[in-house]
Amino acid sequence: LPELIDAGTPGGGTADGFELHVHDAFIVRYRPEEQPSLPLHTDQSSVSLTIALNDAFQGGGTFFEDLDWTAMPGPGEAAVFPGELSHAGAATTEGVRYIIAVFLLIIPPEAEPKG
Repeated sequence: LPELIDAGTPGGGTADGFELHVHDAFIVRYRPEEQPSLPLHTDQSSVSLTIALNDAFQGGGTFFEDLDWTAMPGPGEAAVFPGELSHAGAATTEGVRYIIAVFLLIIPPEAEPKG
């Protein structure tokens, strides 16, 4: 993550003094008959992660539009990317796919939450 923090800081500066906060995190279930995919979108995060929880499915993965590529991490592995990168949940065609979606915010030192 340090490289992503560095890339996400203004002017490509260093991560010194910046805080990394978990904005949100939740489990997502993809099933062909229910929610097989998620349309193209961007996230309201500095950095997003999709952590694979299983591999008992066909299809799936995280599709990145600008890269024309689908990340297929194995169980316990993650796709880590800037939230502003357009992506989609590729269609799960068989079985059930579970992921943890995590959204991180990079907070500059002068904007740290108070309290």
